[in-house]
Amino acid sequence: MSARLCALFVSFIGCPCVMAACAAAYGNCLNSTCCVNGNFGCYRSQHLQFAQCKPLPEHGGCASLDGWDCPGWQDCTDKYGDCSSTKCCKDRNYACFKRPFNSYAQCRPKPSGTCTDTKEWKCPGWELCTDNFQSCTHTHCCANDGFTCYRKRFAYAQCMRTGSCDPEKDGDCEPLASQLGQCKGAFSDCHLSACCQRGEDHCYLKNEGYGQCTPSCPCAQAQ
Repeated sequence: MSARLCALFVSFIGCPCVMAACAAAYGNCLNSTCCVNGNFGCYRSQHLQFAQCKPLPEHGGCASLDGWDCPGWQDCTDKYGDCSSTKCCKDRNYACFKRPFNSYAQCRPKPSGTCTDTKEWKCPGWELCTDNFQSCTHTHCCANDGFTCYRKRFAYAQCMRTGSCDPEKDGDCEPLASQLGQCKGAFSDCHLSACCQRGEDHCYLKNEGYGQCTPSCPCAQAQ
């Protein structure tokens, strides 16, 4: 995944649902500014309101030519900069890591293999989760360590300090598990995972509680 992962929820014009995924190879990335394939980058046309996921140079580096601006034109953060607000990094070899117990985040080098949370840094993906004491009904995860998403009643869950939920006054107190990264099959509900198994699919969100893996917006197909 790119530095922005699937955190980008982009308005889909003319359709009451949104797309919760980066663009596929050679897809239009003008709104999402990111690509699903890590070997591709979002190049912006210098002459049209258009951007495309195109292959990145094999040996690194990029020069804007042939009418295209290199990836990085989007308003992301420089190396080792504070990305707590942008949640993305200009350099494709860097990603936005977050301190476990506070709001500070920094663009740091991506690991060569699978990323694992440590006591000092949370891996990229935290940006999809919910802040302290906010509703996690539709995310099932909390951005900060020490907090757990508890279902308090039907159709409502909240990020509370781990172990603090009291069934006698807070409700059900059932811990909800995150599904981020557990990509879904064709036409399946993907609102919790924010990704799809098939390369041609995107996760289109009809609302906060339902999304569908499909090649194009199902609302648009019905029009």
